[in-house]
Amino acid sequence: MCSSDLEWSPAAGPVDALRLRAARNDYGHVEVEGDGAIGTRYAQVGDEFRLAADHRTGGGHGTFGLQLRKLDFDAEGAEAFLPPSVTRNTGVFAFQEHRVGAVTLEAGLRHERQRIRTADPDAMPDYEGNALGGSLGALWSPRPGATLALQLTRSERHPTATELYARGPHLAVSRYEIGDADLGTERGLTADLALRLGGGDIGEVSRGGWRGSVGVFVGDYDRYIVAQPTGGIEDGLPVVEFQATEARFTGAEFEVGHDSLVETGLGAFGLRLFGDLVRARDAAGEPLPQI
Repeated sequence: MCSSDLEWSPAAGPVDALRLRAARNDYGHVEVEGDGAIGTRYAQVGDEFRLAADHRTGGGHGTFGLQLRKLDFDAEGAEAFLPPSVTRNTGVFAFQEHRVGAVTLEAGLRHERQRIRTADPDAMPDYEGNALGGSLGALWSPRPGATLALQLTRSERHPTATELYARGPHLAVSRYEIGDADLGTERGLTADLALRLGGGDIGEVSRGGWRGSVGVFVGDYDRYIVAQPTGGIEDGLPVVEFQATEARFTGAEFEVGHDSLVETGLGAFGLRLFGDLVRARDAAGEPLPQI
């Protein structure tokens, strides 16, 4: 893997900084049979390009930009459960934050177009679609060092090549996977409420060096993509089918930390404790798989 980051801060104008990131990830592995022979070869080359511009407007600031991704996947061998494919993503995004007294208002928007081309479009059709997501948030600081944050998010995610085209034994996870080329985007609406103490975006202060947060969230999906077990067995492996279902996620999370709990001649030692609890059910009230 290799990556490069560049940043330019203009001396004048509405743009505070331009940031460019380019990265390439070249990955491959082989699966070896019991007799030492190579059964399947996997290769994947990914390229990513991201350009973002930071700007200030009155009492707020924001970011807008462009992101391009390309993923070239190839598999050869008797146990290749995915066809070769090329995935291309083009995304545009914007985020704006504005301070009004003790309240900071936030808004974000992202549009992404994805296209997946397969090696045999007659047998496995290409995928092409758009996804739109957005968020609204408010952060209220009733006093220094305490912030109450509310976030509403509407998310939309494209299916992956695995979820669309898998058909065969996936030995890395010990199951037989069956994709659905007609899957649409995954869609959901999430609400998140959190209390942050001793730090955060607003009114950051030191409380003996400690900081912490606790939050709860709920998310409703009218289309959540899952690997649903069918109860069948194929090639000695349990069969799962990728499906879209209604789902609800509820949960809570916490974090407590200190950046400089102990000072020594070697430097400062900190501490971070965190945890979360999540419950995920489908429309029938049954637990979602692999949560």
